[in-house]
Amino acid sequence: MYKSTKKELPRGKRFRIVECFLDMIQKKHISEITIVGLCETAGVTRSTFYHHFEIIEDVADFIIDDIVCQKNDNVWIFPSNKEVIELEDIKKWLLFWKKNKQIMPLLQYPQFRERLLKNVMMRMSGELNEKEVAFSVATVKNYFVINGVLSLLERWYESGYQKSEEIVAEMLLQLLTSPLIENEIRGY
Repeated sequence: MYKSTKKELPRGKRFRIVECFLDMIQKKHISEITIVGLCETAGVTRSTFYHHFEIIEDVADFIIDDIVCQKNDNVWIFPSNKEVIELEDIKKWLLFWKKNKQIMPLLQYPQFRERLLKNVMMRMSGELNEKEVAFSVATVKNYFVINGVLSLLERWYESGYQKSEEIVAEMLLQLLTSPLIENEIRGY
């Protein structure tokens, strides 16, 4: 797990590590990225890396946590004052992902995809850790839908954003307003 320390080094060094990791993950499998190579590319020492992170995977975890916890561009919760999700809300959400496309390669790794799903579920439920998120029909449905949304985003990214935001937004709207979400399944 990435480290949260009392004495933080300048944000710029951690930022350089993260930015270089994002550049490298576009070109290499995560198993091919080494701490030495990342530090050389970022222009930082290994002790600086170890001040912020323990292993390479911690950099990806940090990125995922940062994405989920963003306050200005909250991409996980649509406006709560609306009863209906609107196409324009989805388009804004898609533009966020398109703008931050460097994180999309992380979705190909099951451990990071699962961490993203868990963090999103915690954020949506207002819980502090994944053990507090209740196992219920609603939770299972939300996992299913979020996974579907992430898969659609991943395919859109892999296609080089060939389809317009309008078309992808309509596809997402269909997913988000499907009967699976609206109707409660009995028996749990």
